[in-house]
This record gives sequence, C-alpha cells and structure tokens, in this order.
Amino acid sequence: MMCRNVVATGAGRPAAEKGRRPRVEHHAVVRRRVRQADHRIGQQLQAVQRAAAMAVKG
Repeated sequence: MMCRNVVATGAGRPAAEKGRRPRVEHHAVVRRRVRQADHRIGQQLQAVQRAAAMAVKG
C-alpha cells in the first residue's frame, strides 16, 4: 500500500488555482488516518472470520 501524504487540491478547481502547489499534510496525521483505517479493516476481518468459524462449527 502506498503512503500518499500529498493531498491533490488541483482537481475540480479553476485553472488559475491549479498552479499552486498541492497541500502537504503533516505525516503524523496521515499515519494516524492510515492506522485508523487499518484498525477498522482488521475489525471487519475479525468479525467475518468469527462468523465463518461459527458457521463451520454449526
């Protein structure tokens, strides 16, 4: 998974504003957001695995 810490603000803007350099977020902020997403995905995966185990046990 690529860690993109540059948020492109150019899209959907007037051409005059496109020349401005994209806003770079603080890396810690990005890392925290990635970790939160990871945690959420992990929890979902765990729930699915638990459901599968229950189904197998019957």
